[in-house]
Amino acid sequence: MKEITPTEGLNILHPLLCTLVICTDRDGKPTGMTASWFSQVSFDPPRIMVSIGKERYTYNPLKENKEFVVAIPNKDLENTALVFGTTSGRDMDKFKETRVKTTKGKYVNAPLLTDATINHECRVTGIFDAGDHDIFLADVVASWVNEGKKVLMNLGKDGNGKRIFEEF
Repeated sequence: MKEITPTEGLNILHPLLCTLVICTDRDGKPTGMTASWFSQVSFDPPRIMVSIGKERYTYNPLKENKEFVVAIPNKDLENTALVFGTTSGRDMDKFKETRVKTTKGKYVNAPLLTDATINHECRVTGIFDAGDHDIFLADVVASWVNEGKKVLMNLGKDGNGKRIFEEF
């Protein structure tokens, strides 16, 4: 066995589920980002966690509103996942740029992604400091599925630094 740095070891943990975290800002404008650090943490109540970098544009609206949508994309939303993960809402309207279709949430103010495989409407129950990220613990209050669609996985980056996605 060869010793490597912890960062190198963590970067090996692929594939990761690709998720889009969507919330609204103070003015009700949607914002979102791609996040792979997502996990179910409980069946009863249905609860998830997502880890968000404190410097991310989506962080403050999420922390203020305490509700969001986790959308699980498929191959049709690969470009949306790439744009949401490589640009900042400070610099562009990602929803307008990608022309992603949205549907009004039933229980939270954040929109659902109409063509996503799964959308989970979530309400934050706790926020935990995890270093340069905070972990947002949230109850899933509703879930929506487009049956028959697959999920997009983040396989990491190729030798040129380009993100690689595959559908499973």
